Amino acid sequence: MDTFTTPRLLKLITEGRLDATPFASHHFPIGEMTAAYDTFTDAARTHALKVVLEAAPAGHELMERQEALVRGAV
Repeated sequence: MDTFTTPRLLKLITEGRLDATPFASHHFPIGEMTAAYDTFTDAARTHALKVVLEAAPAGHELMERQEALVRGAV
């Protein structure tokens, strides 16, 4: 990938002519950003192509906090 091929690649993806999903070799929750970075930087060992950080669904953290309050954990 370079500055010449990146725009072409993005165009193919947005036009639906290329499915980029298979390139996402590793998935991490957003809270594991450091592990995701370490995996990507050690791609020779981890065989990482693209690392995806997945955000928690909206309201997820609020629900966890409310549940913790109910349990008396906070």
